[in-house]
Amino acid sequence: MKRTITLRAKLVGVVTLTMTMLLIVNLLWSYTRQSTSMEKELLNESRTLAIMMTSVWDFASINKDVINTSSSGEYDYKGLHCSLVGKVVGRLFSVNSDYTFRFVNLTPRNPNATPDEFEFEAFNSFLNNGTTEYYGVANYEGMPVFRYVYMMEVKNDCLECHGGTRGEIDISGYPMEGWKIGDIAGAGSIIVPTTVPRQNLADNLRQNAFLNVTVLLVLAVILYLTLSRLVLTPMENLQVGLRSVAKGDVDHRLITPVGTMSSSREISSIFYSFNNMAEELSELYHGLESRVVQRTDELEKANRMLELQGEKLRIINEQLQNESQFKTDFLAMVSHELRTPLTSILAYSQLLRSTLDTENDDANEQLVRIINNSHQLLELINNLLDTLRIESGKWTVQNELVDLYDTVGETVALIDPLVTEKNLKLQVICENEVPLIESDPELLFRALQNLLSNAVKFTPEGGSIKIHLTSDEVAGTISIAVSDTGIGISPEQQQIIFDRFVQGNMSMSRTYGGSGLGLALCREISTLLGGSIRVESELEQGSVFTLTLPAISKGSTDDVQSLID
Repeated sequence: MKRTITLRAKLVGVVTLTMTMLLIVNLLWSYTRQSTSMEKELLNESRTLAIMMTSVWDFASINKDVINTSSSGEYDYKGLHCSLVGKVVGRLFSVNSDYTFRFVNLTPRNPNATPDEFEFEAFNSFLNNGTTEYYGVANYEGMPVFRYVYMMEVKNDCLECHGGTRGEIDISGYPMEGWKIGDIAGAGSIIVPTTVPRQNLADNLRQNAFLNVTVLLVLAVILYLTLSRLVLTPMENLQVGLRSVAKGDVDHRLITPVGTMSSSREISSIFYSFNNMAEELSELYHGLESRVVQRTDELEKANRMLELQGEKLRIINEQLQNESQFKTDFLAMVSHELRTPLTSILAYSQLLRSTLDTENDDANEQLVRIINNSHQLLELINNLLDTLRIESGKWTVQNELVDLYDTVGETVALIDPLVTEKNLKLQVICENEVPLIESDPELLFRALQNLLSNAVKFTPEGGSIKIHLTSDEVAGTISIAVSDTGIGISPEQQQIIFDRFVQGNMSMSRTYGGSGLGLALCREISTLLGGSIRVESELEQGSVFTLTLPAISKGSTDDVQSLID
């Protein structure tokens, strides 16, 4: 028996999985929240430092005239300008702390002020997006740091050294850049290490994880104990009771907990229902033996009656089989006895017609009618005999090499008197070379005879009949299509035309004669020969019956010769 997981194990698994998912979600949320808080804190520190450095820069710019003026009040340039003061202060600030401060420019006078990749991205943001600051976590000298770059605009004090005509030498000996007020003079770059904040973040996450795990474990234990007490234990008691009942102890009862921690309305209701069911089973079980004995006697009587009925049915079936065989033998004997004198009538009629004076029109017409009616009667008898032979399984297929040209020729010769009498036009068309086939010549002849007889019967005088012979080398089949210009068949009648004793509209049997066995026999013959037959027709537009049979080869002369050898 396939082992299944217990409810207790499933409960532990669900609780464990739920706690794990909650812990992971909480840690991810805490990490995201604290990382965002850390980045905001570093951003605020960087902005404060930027304000301080800008203030130093502005102080030096405001007091540059005082610095570069002698005691006598004359201008005495001492080489101390705002840019130099800002850079020196930034360098000193970097030396005395973990922070790094740089002043950078896209066209620096000092190569050390050339911006790096992150600072280039900041300048692009200033120029293209109109921002005044650019920040984020990035790598600097192989370590993750927080970087803050703020834009510095050209002010009026900057024009003394960087304005004027582009290329003109300023007081410090450098060519001027031709800046204008509002242009980007450069940027201040602050690099803040994140080692300490990240360590604090990791410590906080560990503390949160430990606290969350502790809380979740306590909740899980409480939940497990509660569910075990309120649900699992009563369910186990119920399972024990069910097993006892299954083993035949229908008097087993469950004790319903009342007024205890284990009691609940739902569990008490389940136990009460179980006890009621057990009582009903007990009543049924104790009265079952007498009912079983009673049912056993009734079944024995029913079996004896069935045996008697079966014997009667067997006798009736034997009688029906005997009667059916008698009917089949009788019809075969009568048909055979009718065919013999009918063949003689046809022979003597043909002989009498050949010796009769051709000028005696009345006699010739009467003989033709005798011959035609005899042919129809002979065809009816032959169809009846063939149907009986196929139905009784006495007709076995005798395959041999068959030349379709000869078979079609024999059929046309047999049916020619009827064609001549109705002044019909009969054509045999072969679209491509038709190979020899392996089939039963007698069955094939009977199928073609019925198809041609029907075509002659339902085609009015002056009409036409065509026989098309085609070969399909790819499919390995040959087809014989008999088409006429007769009365046609409606779509409804085409569905039943191949059934026995069916002749399209049954009123036609009075007009055209026949028993309705011809096409049914053609279908049975096509099945015996391993082929098929189909019809295409429209009312007043004629009909086309196509008999398709398997060929022994696909037009290969070598295959035919090997069969002959």
